[in-house]
Amino acid sequence: MLNQHIRSLAILNESLFIGLQDGGFVSYHLENDLLSERFAREFVVKAMIPAFLDDDMHPDLIAIIEKGNRQGLAIFYHDGILWNNFPLYKGYSQIRLAKEAGKSLILAYQTNGFCHTLNSTGEILKTQICAPNARTFFIDDEANWYVDGSMGKTGNAVWGYEFADPMGAASIQQAVPNTNPTANKYIVRDGLIYNYPNPVKSGISKFRFFANVAASVELSVYTLSGAEAYKTQSEAEANQWNEIEWHIGNLPSGPYFAKIRFSNSQGDESYVVKPAILR
Repeated sequence: MLNQHIRSLAILNESLFIGLQDGGFVSYHLENDLLSERFAREFVVKAMIPAFLDDDMHPDLIAIIEKGNRQGLAIFYHDGILWNNFPLYKGYSQIRLAKEAGKSLILAYQTNGFCHTLNSTGEILKTQICAPNARTFFIDDEANWYVDGSMGKTGNAVWGYEFADPMGAASIQQAVPNTNPTANKYIVRDGLIYNYPNPVKSGISKFRFFANVAASVELSVYTLSGAEAYKTQSEAEANQWNEIEWHIGNLPSGPYFAKIRFSNSQGDESYVVKPAILR
């Protein structure tokens, strides 16, 4: 049927979409045995999810695409034409599709540890902090997010199981091997880290943890929109409680996300805490 190397596959009803290794994609209608022409040759389609995003009764294609050294998100009509405002070159590496009040939402993951919720026009509706360089990304039937990592549930972000995708991803991707399987939960004892006071009214809030080994510590605090509000670095000493300080300055009241990253010669691990300011 197709004398090409396949990069990605996805199916919706009777339509099979095939991303080709050297660029572009084709669609194949299983019932009618019809193969389309090759679309979007200038893009390498690395992952895809077909979905009915408009009213023309033809499946559209949400895709992670690569062009040159840039990678991002694109939506194609069934005939390969790009939707308005796409592609978005924001370094997205994985995508999932969710429904809310009958509308389709795109969940797009960046390898630097951010998950964006977008609508079909490309508008970012929500930003959440997730594990960086995740190997697994999926949602369940209640639209909870799952990203691999060493954390527990944080708001709507739920950390999942390695290589698991129990609800079906509608997207085939090759798993990235774990190059340092001992890194997670190695530096911080029992994964316990918290800040006090929380909420903080003024001055300083301290993030406290017990370090099993010495490590470099980086604290980054973000607003709910994903903007970085504070950043500092410190060194943790082995076999004792350590603290790193957040000087809140003139930041306004409200909830924040804090990502604390630990690294040493053994590897690295990251944790997310949800502090708040209440003036």
